[in-house]
Amino acid sequence: MSGRLVSSGIRLPKHVAGDGRLNLMKISLSSHAQRQALQRIYTQRSQHRQFHVSPSQAAKSRFDSPKSEKDESRFAAAKSKKNTPKSTPEPNAAQDQEEPRVTRKEVKRERTKILLEQREQRIRELEAQEKERLEQEKQEEERAEQERQELKRLVKEQLGLETENPAKEEKSRSEQSSNVVRNIFFSGVASAGALVLWEMWRFAYSTEPLNDQKFSPFEIVDRQQVSPTAFIVTVKPVVSRLGGLASQWKLAWLETLQHKLAWEGTWAVEIKQPELQVARDYTPLPELDVLSATNDYDTHGRIELFQLLKGLFSPQQSIPTFKFLIRRTEGGEVSSWLSRRKVGDTIELRGPHQSFNVVARAGYKEAEEPKRVVFLAGGTGIAPALQAAGSLFREHGQTLKKMPQFDIIWANRSKEDIKTDNPVIELLEKLKEMSRGKINYVCVVDEERRFITANDIVAKTQITPPRKSWFWNSSKAESTPSKEDVNCYYHSSKHLITSAGEDYEKVDGENPRRQCACPVGRPSFKNLLMVSGPEGFNNYFAGPKYWADGKERQGPVGGVIGELAKKYPSLASDWLVLKL
Repeated sequence: MSGRLVSSGIRLPKHVAGDGRLNLMKISLSSHAQRQALQRIYTQRSQHRQFHVSPSQAAKSRFDSPKSEKDESRFAAAKSKKNTPKSTPEPNAAQDQEEPRVTRKEVKRERTKILLEQREQRIRELEAQEKERLEQEKQEEERAEQERQELKRLVKEQLGLETENPAKEEKSRSEQSSNVVRNIFFSGVASAGALVLWEMWRFAYSTEPLNDQKFSPFEIVDRQQVSPTAFIVTVKPVVSRLGGLASQWKLAWLETLQHKLAWEGTWAVEIKQPELQVARDYTPLPELDVLSATNDYDTHGRIELFQLLKGLFSPQQSIPTFKFLIRRTEGGEVSSWLSRRKVGDTIELRGPHQSFNVVARAGYKEAEEPKRVVFLAGGTGIAPALQAAGSLFREHGQTLKKMPQFDIIWANRSKEDIKTDNPVIELLEKLKEMSRGKINYVCVVDEERRFITANDIVAKTQITPPRKSWFWNSSKAESTPSKEDVNCYYHSSKHLITSAGEDYEKVDGENPRRQCACPVGRPSFKNLLMVSGPEGFNNYFAGPKYWADGKERQGPVGGVIGELAKKYPSLASDWLVLKL
């Protein structure tokens, strides 16, 4: 077979002939340098070929030197058989000695070496081109800068400007540099100060100690048992960990919020039970120092900056607190959990949630007698009654003659709830004294078989039955049309039926009060009959509420008061019934 040596049996590449000679025409090389490299290998192998005996020469020597006549005859037969046309021609021994054999590995090695040299040459060429390009760009920039300087010089000559002294120019440049450094320094200080003030303001308003979007931590600082089932819990905001000016700012903000809420009516906060993840509304008891404070806070429901600064830099700033009257009931998730809390424990509050604006609903109009407010409170429902009485006293404390008469009937289960040392009784007595009898209260106890009756409501409201006409033997109220019900949110009984107790609207993060829609200068103030207590208490006296659009609405008046309204038409025309 072509490409195979006779004795060794080694397969040669395609570019090596069967006799071991190198055929340069069959080698597919990419350049003239590769062909020269293979030719160099061929020459080196030829120089060492003279000591090599090819397989054909070894076979010939065996046939040319027989040992006996028998071997000579055998040699002659083999030689004649070999010279026949069918036999393969014997390789040329001289050519085997002269022409070297090239292996595939040597060819691959040389080719790889040549390729590496070419790549290095290409890299050097690219580096040279890049260096030349950078030099050209630098020269172009220098040329452009020279042109700008020349253009500037020509402009100065055209405008008639004289060339300044180089020393003077250097001094001017140094002064400008110093001024720039000074301006940068003072600008940085001013910016840092403004940033600090902005962060303090944003931090104070974004993380109020009490807000209606998320629960905030409060610490229990006092717990007082007032009866076997009722107790008062006093809490304060947890802001001491902030420290410094931010803490003082938050305390001032919370104190201002207390004064604003005490002025406007009833409000409550949510207390969370973390174990069951439920929350219930609880109404804080008003603070005497807040009710007796001067009316120097904004009455429009907005906390102004100067009020915060006044509280911030006051010499002795007190920590605002909230007090809650809580009655432990069987099955009450939050009340039972709160009964197990001790002083030093932390609870979470969210709010405030404002309800009825008592001041706007029971105002004072000149040339008329002050209106009346009657509040039926059951158990812990005394807290909203105290809030409503405190807001009216805060509004008319300077001129008590304009203040409505405020009567409270408080129903309790046992005598323990109305002891004289009870903080609630002390607060009622203090309000009665401060208002000079405008705020009055009566307590009834189930253990004494004393209950709130329809006669008590008639006596406190001072309503009278319609007079009988001796001529027509009918009531005067039937012949006289009832007072027109104005279309006002505050003073319309029709609006009150669908109301959810939202006398404040959420506008731009604030809770401004709604606007009265009565004719200008002629507000239709009405008397208020308010009911607050457990659900059964409210349903018995004023009828149940109803749910609509995800909110609890007031609903029509029913129960004991609804029956009285049928008998006494003035109760329906001159009084608004509010269910808390």
